[in-house]
This record gives sequence, C-alpha cells and structure tokens, in this order.
Amino acid sequence: MKCVIAFIQPQYVERVLEALDRLPVRGLSLCEVRGFGRGRAQLLRESPAGAVRQFSVKVRLEIVCRDAEAETIARTIQRAAHTGRPGDGKIFIAPIERAISIVTGEEDDAAL
Repeated sequence: MKCVIAFIQPQYVERVLEALDRLPVRGLSLCEVRGFGRGRAQLLRESPAGAVRQFSVKVRLEIVCRDAEAETIARTIQRAAHTGRPGDGKIFIAPIERAISIVTGEEDDAAL
C-alpha cells in the first residue's frame, strides 16, 4: 500500500477532486495547511514576541491506495493542479505498512 500526499493550491481542489472521481479512489482526507516551500515564509515584521511570518495556504490531500494505483493517482493530481507557476505544490508517495478497518477488522488491501 502507498499514501499519496499532495499539497495543492486551494482554488484547484474541485478540479482535482473531479479528476480523481474518474479513478478507483476509495477515500481521501483533506485539510487546509499553512507552510512554505523554496520561496520561504515571508517575514512581515519583527516584534518583541518574535518574528511574524506570512505562510502560504495550501490544501493537503492524503489518499491511501494499492501500490499499483499510486502513480496514476499522483499523475492525475499533478495534471489537474498544474498551472506552471511557482507555488503549484508538491506530491509525495510514501509506503504504508498496515491498514486496519475499525468497523470490520479487515486488514491491509481489504481495509481500503
């Protein structure tokens, strides 16, 4: 099993989800996150309490899938979220050791 983790621009979430609807994605999680990439976090001001920084807002998608599906899912996200401008985001693919369904007790691929 693999976990596809994508950081994308918030305005492209619907486009990415529509593209993923055409694939056998059985579930995903998403949340809004803040951070920085190569451009670093912009320093807004220094204060007695410390530096105040402006971070980029992204949406983090996580999809756990079978090994054979990970590349297709990642490429689908990449195509749907691509603008060609800095800040489009990043996609990571990581191994998952185990999965267990809380409701059924099924494990690994069966739990997906």
